[in-house]
Formats: sequence, C-alpha cells, structure tokens
Amino acid sequence: MSTSVLIVGGGGAGLSAAIAAAKEGANVVLVSKTKAGWNTATAFSGGIFSFAGGGVEPQEHFDKTLEVGRFVNERSLVKTLTEHAEEALQKILSWGVELTFPRPGKASVRRSSCHTLMGGEGFVAQFRQIAAEENVSFIESSVVTELLHDDTRIIGVKAVD
Repeated sequence: MSTSVLIVGGGGAGLSAAIAAAKEGANVVLVSKTKAGWNTATAFSGGIFSFAGGGVEPQEHFDKTLEVGRFVNERSLVKTLTEHAEEALQKILSWGVELTFPRPGKASVRRSSCHTLMGGEGFVAQFRQIAAEENVSFIESSVVTELLHDDTRIIGVKAVD
C-alpha cells in the first residue's frame, strides 16, 4: 500500500493530524491499534479541555500544564501547545467540531459524548466522522512495530494485524 501521509495513532492528535493533511489534499491512511478514537487518552478524558484563550493567557496555561504534568513535560512542546492553542481551537471549530465553553479557558465536549466515563469520546467521535468525510482511510486493530527509513526520512512501517 502506498500513501502520501501515514498517521500512526487514532487518538485526538492522530485524528486531527489526519484531518488537517486530508484537507490540504493529501492521501491519508491512519493506523490504529483499536477502532480509531477508542481506547485513547482523549476519549477517556473528562471531556473538558483547558486552553489559552478567552482571557486565559498562554503563560498561565503553560504554568498550569507543567504543574499538572508534575514538571516532567517536554517544555518546548508545552510552549508550542500553549502559544497556539486558541489558533488550533479556531481551526477545529471551522471543521465543524461542536464544543461548549463553560468558563474562560475551558472547552467541553461532554454534551456530545454518549459515555459518562469517557467524556472525551464525543470529541474523538466527531474527529473520526470528519476524517471519514475527508476520505481518510483507516487500518484498525493493527499495531505498528517498526518504522522503516532510508537515510533521510520514514518510508514505511511494519505492523501486526
């Protein structure tokens, strides 16, 4: 199989990357160990997400993220997350993701979740639907075991079905 973009992981990050690439015209395949969106940290989250915006400054979001992560976070990644959170939020809203904003710096998908224990399930379910509408191909129940590369880039993967 050949594709222009291969995404490994079917959680919120993988699904959003797949959508973004597909919206730019890429042929996208997403490989996930389960049904994309299920059994992910995003699905099992409480369904309420923090972000820098709505009166919450990026530095405040940065500090809180480090605190919650017990200061073992990769600081450069947290910095990127917190500086671009509002921009990313606007992008997913433009894709049609339904969110509510219970208070400044908080977004909720609990209303769209059909599971009380998996409040984030509504979020990834929306992402999965949008990805399918963008013609992302899914390979599910498969675990990537190895990244194949040449001298400069990843050229494929090995996976177990």
